Amino acid sequence: ALSKHFFPKELLVAIIFAGGAQVFLSKPVGKLSIFAVGLLCFMNCIIIAKKEKAVDAGLNVRSISSVLDTRLLNILLAVGILCALFSSDPVALLPTAFCLTLLQLYRRHFATERFRVLCDTSLLITPGLYLLFGSGGVFVR
Repeated sequence: ALSKHFFPKELLVAIIFAGGAQVFLSKPVGKLSIFAVGLLCFMNCIIIAKKEKAVDAGLNVRSISSVLDTRLLNILLAVGILCALFSSDPVALLPTAFCLTLLQLYRRHFATERFRVLCDTSLLITPGLYLLFGSGGVFVR
């Protein structure tokens, strides 16, 4: 069974989510924006999995979060912020990147379920802001 071996669930979820989100855009976006959304989705999954490592241990599942050091996670968050900053829609991407970074830094202050909800909700900031203010947004003429 796959659960007894290494399974990169965080990476697969990020690819599916980021790719699926592109289907609903009215205009094509830059490759850096697509990469930034994928990286934000990946970071969301990693941050949650790090907080819920007892669940993976109980299921005997090894994933990326079980081998990723917290320092490297923080570096990836910084890369996510830089990608968002230089993407074609930084207004839409930066708030999510900052929210995920703050949640990672203060993860010990949240109960596990509340933490998961906050992390997942932070991903809704990007599409919401993109729809309103992004290159194809409602308030952009």
